[in-house]
Amino acid sequence: MKILKVTLLLLANLLFAFSRIGWTYPAEVVYTKPQDIIQLTLYKPKDKYIVSQGEYNPSLYEYYYSLGLQYEFEQDYEKELEALKLCIQYLPDDVEEKEAYYGNLARVYFLTGRYKQAREWLNKADEINPQNIINRNNSLLCYIETQDFDGAAKELKFLEEKGDNKTDYYFDAWIYAVQNLKNTQKALEMMKKAIDTNPKSYKAHRAYAIALRTTATTAEEYKTNLLDVIKELKKALELNDKYIPTYISLGCSYLYYSIYDKQNPYLEEAKQWFDKAYKLAPDNFRLAYVTGKYFFYKKDYDSAIKKLEFAYKANPENQEFKKDLIAVYEKKAETLYGSGKDYEDALRWIEKAIKLSPKDDTLRKMKGEILDVIHKEDDTLSQ
Repeated sequence: MKILKVTLLLLANLLFAFSRIGWTYPAEVVYTKPQDIIQLTLYKPKDKYIVSQGEYNPSLYEYYYSLGLQYEFEQDYEKELEALKLCIQYLPDDVEEKEAYYGNLARVYFLTGRYKQAREWLNKADEINPQNIINRNNSLLCYIETQDFDGAAKELKFLEEKGDNKTDYYFDAWIYAVQNLKNTQKALEMMKKAIDTNPKSYKAHRAYAIALRTTATTAEEYKTNLLDVIKELKKALELNDKYIPTYISLGCSYLYYSIYDKQNPYLEEAKQWFDKAYKLAPDNFRLAYVTGKYFFYKKDYDSAIKKLEFAYKANPENQEFKKDLIAVYEKKAETLYGSGKDYEDALRWIEKAIKLSPKDDTLRKMKGEILDVIHKEDDTLSQ
């Protein structure tokens, strides 16, 4: 069988991400840059077409597949849907990886909000190859969008058993549910189904604990939930005591309660769990980040700076890391400036903050105030 060599920039976020449902690429297709895609011109009737460059004449299904890819880059999903429907119409019975073509059609149905049709084509894809992880992930998203939490729980169990063991499907599914259903109680309901379906999954127990924790909107609700949250997280540790995110979640659960309750009843418990995690993973940048937040809350700005700088250096694209590092630089400068002890050092820290956020008027104003004091001191000494 002749193979159409379609060229395409392979974007990681199209392959497998909860923020965007994944396109499944048949192995026979070659990808490079989007501007190099063979330009195809379609004539009517639809069974007559030409290729505007290159000598190779693709079959009809390959033509419509490549056309669908072009619409994908243009994010014109309605046209992409029509192209992929025609691709399926002309698919040979013996085509390899047929489930990939079915999955791609399902994906566009999903993106255009047609969840029933998406499920129909994903079911057909699963009948051919139930091991296709991208299709199964997309099935999970369909179940979440339609609030079929039994179906979602079963897909999560499959993905944990057969998918990438470095991926926390349960946590990612919870994030997706919160962002797209916009209802923390519904997200909690889904995670409860997940642990009922897969009670031996440490990742499921952790995700359920986080879901329970985030349903609280007041200090009293948080306090009421805290014991159950800790119970679930400790259950997760019993199932796997090497999984660092569980230690982080335990520490954060105590830390957040201390923020709710100004008497800080559990602040030291938070640090104990972070310390336990450090014994297992001293170079974990996410652990450094949450420990930095702990020190920030304790007003130990020097220790907070050390941890947050480590986290930001490891992941400079993370805007939360950047924002909190700026905040601790500002606090350090503010403390020195307010105490009147060392204006030059205060200036050094506020300049570090401005370097990360040069357009921040508040930071620039503080720098101006510090410079004014320094200049007045210089004038006094020179008299």
